[in-house]
Amino acid sequence: MRNRARRSLTRRLLRLLAGLLILLLIAAAAGAAWQAWAERRDAQVFPPPGRLLDIGGHRLHLHCAGNGTPTVWLEAGLGNETAHWSAVFDALAMRQRTCAYDRAGFGHSEPGPLPRSAERVLDEALRLLRASGEAPPYLLVGHSNGGAYVRLMAAAVPEQVEGLLLVDPSQTPADGCPPLPAPMRLSYGALVTLAPTGLPRALLPLLFPLDNSPLSPAAREVHAANRARAGALGALWSEVEQSCAMQASADAAGWVPGLPVEVLLSSRRPAQQDWVPEAAQAMAAGAGGKLVPIENSGHWIQLDQPQAVIDAVERLKQAAAARRSQAATVDAGGM
Repeated sequence: MRNRARRSLTRRLLRLLAGLLILLLIAAAAGAAWQAWAERRDAQVFPPPGRLLDIGGHRLHLHCAGNGTPTVWLEAGLGNETAHWSAVFDALAMRQRTCAYDRAGFGHSEPGPLPRSAERVLDEALRLLRASGEAPPYLLVGHSNGGAYVRLMAAAVPEQVEGLLLVDPSQTPADGCPPLPAPMRLSYGALVTLAPTGLPRALLPLLFPLDNSPLSPAAREVHAANRARAGALGALWSEVEQSCAMQASADAAGWVPGLPVEVLLSSRRPAQQDWVPEAAQAMAAGAGGKLVPIENSGHWIQLDQPQAVIDAVERLKQAAAARRSQAATVDAGGM
């Protein structure tokens, strides 16, 4: 009797587990269908403002407007896209050719190969530059982690770059990059793994609300839709994992001699980042450039104080023009 009771209990438990597994599979399939539908809907509701250019295997989104030289090239920060330049894009485009693009996986761009290493991102940016037909010279502007990417671009094509603007760029602590905390690795890893099921799409507004975002309401809607794509979550986590190596690559590339450089530094930051101003000063000095503190601004200076970015671009244009004039005078004297 006792053995029959155990066998009966075991069968009931197995049936229960099988039922739960079936329910989970149905929920996952329904979530995947919802995620796919939502991504198609978002693509229709929020079409890319620019062009999708094939760089070999996947397409990147590039938005350009305006006329005049040099061409301003805008590189967004970690997990950000062209929408994060919305407060300055039109104003810059009124003065010269201006381009902003989405790295693979972010914004309107298609996902690219993983991992998202500095070398891979640089290679894709250079291929996009060639595919775009946008003519040099370029004035490169990078926000946060994007600052390291434009530093790598400047080192790769120094003859095509006339200026470098780093908007509250990411810094490496003096004692090196600490390892990513285990809870962070676990939570981000779970979001990436579950992304195709649609669960992160439902959780993101709760985990990372945009209520206090400096983005405009319209740009906030675009970012909310784009960040929920499975490809965006995968790209974000890969760039997070590669951040220290990316900063090291930029430091190893060095600075282009004589290139006009400005570093804009935000005034509002967490107390645990009190070492950043000194590091930013050292960065500007190493580049032979200028550090410009920006009052009443958080990390997204281009959104909090857009005029500061516009003015900095204008100063760098003038510095580049003076550099060209000086070089022309020297050449003329040599002849």
